[in-house]
Amino acid sequence: MLIPICGERLPVKLSVRVVSARGLPVMNKGINNTEAFVEVRYKDENSKTDVVTSLDPTWNSDPVVFETDERELCEDTLEFRVMDHDTYSANDAIGRVEVDVNNVAEAMRMRKEEEREEQIVMPIWDTIHGIRGQLMFSLKVTLMVPADYTYYVQFYSSDKIPPEFALCEIVGLVGTMRYEKDPEQQWIDRIRTPRASNDARQTEMRAEMRLAAIEIAEKAHKADAQMVIGYREMIDIEGAPTNNFCLRAYGTAVVVLPTRAGILLSPRLSFPIISMGWLPSEWTWGSGPLVSSRTALILEEVDNLDALRKRAWTDLRHEIFQQAQSMGCNIVYGYREELAIHEGIALLSCFGSAARFGPVEEVEKMDCDVYNHNKPHPDTSSSVCALYHAAVDPSCVPFDVKLHPCNWCKNELCGDLVLSTGEVPDASLIIGAKNYIQVSMAKKLITEEDDAEDLATRLNTVLPSIDKDLFNLLLTEGRAVNAQGNGFFEVRSTTILTDGILVCALTGILARLACFQKEDSSGPSLPPVLSFSSLQRHNDSRRFSWGTVREAMRMRPNQTPAITLKILHLKRGVMNSPDEGNRKTSKLNSLVGRIRRPKFDKDYISHCVLERLLSACIGVIESGVATNAANMAGVHLGMPLISLVLNREQAADHTILGRWRQIYIKEDNSGNVRDSAATDAFLSTALDECLAMARGALSASSASALTNFSLPSAHFTANKDQAQIILVLAGDLCRPTVKS
Repeated sequence: MLIPICGERLPVKLSVRVVSARGLPVMNKGINNTEAFVEVRYKDENSKTDVVTSLDPTWNSDPVVFETDERELCEDTLEFRVMDHDTYSANDAIGRVEVDVNNVAEAMRMRKEEEREEQIVMPIWDTIHGIRGQLMFSLKVTLMVPADYTYYVQFYSSDKIPPEFALCEIVGLVGTMRYEKDPEQQWIDRIRTPRASNDARQTEMRAEMRLAAIEIAEKAHKADAQMVIGYREMIDIEGAPTNNFCLRAYGTAVVVLPTRAGILLSPRLSFPIISMGWLPSEWTWGSGPLVSSRTALILEEVDNLDALRKRAWTDLRHEIFQQAQSMGCNIVYGYREELAIHEGIALLSCFGSAARFGPVEEVEKMDCDVYNHNKPHPDTSSSVCALYHAAVDPSCVPFDVKLHPCNWCKNELCGDLVLSTGEVPDASLIIGAKNYIQVSMAKKLITEEDDAEDLATRLNTVLPSIDKDLFNLLLTEGRAVNAQGNGFFEVRSTTILTDGILVCALTGILARLACFQKEDSSGPSLPPVLSFSSLQRHNDSRRFSWGTVREAMRMRPNQTPAITLKILHLKRGVMNSPDEGNRKTSKLNSLVGRIRRPKFDKDYISHCVLERLLSACIGVIESGVATNAANMAGVHLGMPLISLVLNREQAADHTILGRWRQIYIKEDNSGNVRDSAATDAFLSTALDECLAMARGALSASSASALTNFSLPSAHFTANKDQAQIILVLAGDLCRPTVKS
């Protein structure tokens, strides 16, 4: 995304020509054909093609010209509505194609082009029926005035600075929250069709995304920043009683200059929390522990709802920073936040890693003594290990810390274990293989007789112990997988709240740091093995199974699916918590249910949805990061996508052209989503359609691949009559770097 902030109008001319469509569905059963035409819309202007009776119509229409500017490109999308003409009734919608021309303009600015014309092919998509063919059109974009990077604030999903720029200053976290009424909860939704309801919802959410980006760009510009990196957007659907949805967005604002010799990084921090998973080594003095905070809120319809939610998130961020300060640190990096909502209760969580960053004089502002603070900072050439040095005197922390001389630089001291939300260190600092570690637990909080206030009270009471148990379980599992591992990186939390049950999962990457002094015969000091973790050491196949069973059902084992969802299975006995008197009956009902399930089983389908929602919220598991990535629950990208979606190693020699994001809504009203197989088939189709939309975005922007692909938000519901999924997709558009 490229948001103009220069205050000047940057005019743009769009010339659009509809060429053809392929593979349209039969809309007129009487003639077994479709009378197709296309409406082209941008802002308040629209144009129509002629009607062509064909499933593969060709229009070759005259160009439609729209006069606009780059600010308006950030606020609206170019839309194609493919319709079926009816003489005596309302025209029927076949599907839509939406083009974010801001991505096209951004790619042109990156390439320093003034004009570009492309023939683009994108899927025709409908929220009920899915993909319904392809539309080919010609798009010519003309940028009328020259502009450079100082005219804009640029957004990236990546937290890395593009190589053509040099980092001058880290401003800190910038973000916003926008609350709007959910169109699906409004009174008019009772009389409009499911398609119209989904379209209204999707349009409103996309509009809020664009407005949030503009608001954040203005905040960054006030701090003299030209980039927002590590940018994330999440949608929270609150349901009753507020009937709102909330868009949360945040990233790290940075000041950059075109790369040249002599540029120095300023250690000034305007806001000491950042979403970046790394810190510049020249001003990094060491790291502290992982810091986290959670709280449960009751959602109520009140006048100052926006202010209350923002205050809650502000208090959580302030709390984790206070935790960092108490450990002698002055920055929280690798910041992440998540929210779980169920029936009027919201569970807010935020995590990050504490570190010490900046000049030596800053130690006077600390609440405790920084270890070895009088020593000069190591030279930049030898400070690659600086982030993993101990930042604080062991006497200042409330737990045992063992310190050893750093094996790498020999200048500072290191602990014997790192637990971090930051990125995996450079390969030169790691000995041996890296492994994903994934653990989960479920806890029954209340009975059916308890109300929302009881649930919120119980949540706030048990959250500290749940976090402690989860991290102990992660450490224990890590010791079972690799006894020599001494660092957990990219630790991510996933939390689902449903029917009075709290389900939590932790995923991290275990590695052995070379700078930590450990004997080969011993591992890091971990707590004793917990009794219930022994079941999870050697039976990944029992904990996980492939959620997408489409290929197996079709008996095509030789074909590799492009994208799959691997399920983190939860024991139904734990979820339902049957008492001893009903245990035998429960087992009998379970056996009968496996043999015959002719009716809708609410508990069964709720359990299926919970497992799949939890796995989708875990996000994309990158295949090239760790040796056992294929065994982890989450979204997996197969071999067919190896050139479409790049991992971090493949993307190293690519140039990012811009950031892409999309709201995906899919609904099934057939009532067929009644078991795990039907649920998996529904999700499999949804993920395949998400990839088709990503391919269309690549075609529109002339990019070759996506990197930093993620699913920041996922919502999945299913009942007797309806199943619905809402996904937020994001990534960076890129192409191979042209070497001069």
